[in-house]
Amino acid sequence: MINRRSLPYKVSDHLLWWGGLSMLPVLAAQGMKVRRTILRLPPAAPPFFGSSNCSSNGSSKERERDFYLYVTGESSAAGVGALTHSTALSGCLADCLSDELDVHVRWRAIGKNGIKAEELRRDIFPATLLPALKDGRADLIVIALGVNDAKGVTSRKQWRKDVCGMISDIRLYSRSPIILAGLPPVQEFSALPSPLSKVLGARARLLDRDLVRVAEQWQGVLHMPMSGELDVANLAKDGFHPSEKGYALWAESLASGYLSDLRTELEKPSV
Repeated sequence: MINRRSLPYKVSDHLLWWGGLSMLPVLAAQGMKVRRTILRLPPAAPPFFGSSNCSSNGSSKERERDFYLYVTGESSAAGVGALTHSTALSGCLADCLSDELDVHVRWRAIGKNGIKAEELRRDIFPATLLPALKDGRADLIVIALGVNDAKGVTSRKQWRKDVCGMISDIRLYSRSPIILAGLPPVQEFSALPSPLSKVLGARARLLDRDLVRVAEQWQGVLHMPMSGELDVANLAKDGFHPSEKGYALWAESLASGYLSDLRTELEKPSV
């Protein structure tokens, strides 16, 4: 499974990002104001795991088959903007996969608000995800990450190293497909003023471009770009995170991309 949805390379994103650094005092002032005034939403309420039963009329044997889904990453994996994880990315994606695959999906959300890739790999993976993979089964792992690395100005070399490291760590215990969820359109976040929104949006697109490159290097890794799932109408009250509707639309897009790739793999002639 490889990336089949590569994004157009835009030199303008490089120019916008590096040009934006010349406005660093303005960007810093805007950033501090946003941190002071933005509405602070909590992560989705526990439990951080659950299950989804398919609603179709498949055979009982099909419905009893379990499909294990893990969603890990930053605030989107933590469900910020939704009341519970059942209505956040993990639960919504589990519902989509359960209906489409006619299986019982057992899901688990492993996320932390504000975390970067390096911290996720260093602190969260060894404590939660990797032990779960070692002791159990995984059918799909979704990594939703990058906004905090864009805000924190993580170097692109370090970003690629961290993401590759996470994939390598996962591969020690599981050969399951991995989805690298594309970064959202940061430039459209209503909580961010211009020019800060434009500069961070360019940075996010550059990091997303790196996810495409990483996915192309690994068997069984798929990059899924975000399209229109997070326009202003689908943001939470803070103007920064997905609303429950935004999570549902995002989950539908991820499920559609995964299932399309799965069908492509199944249709390949055996050698």
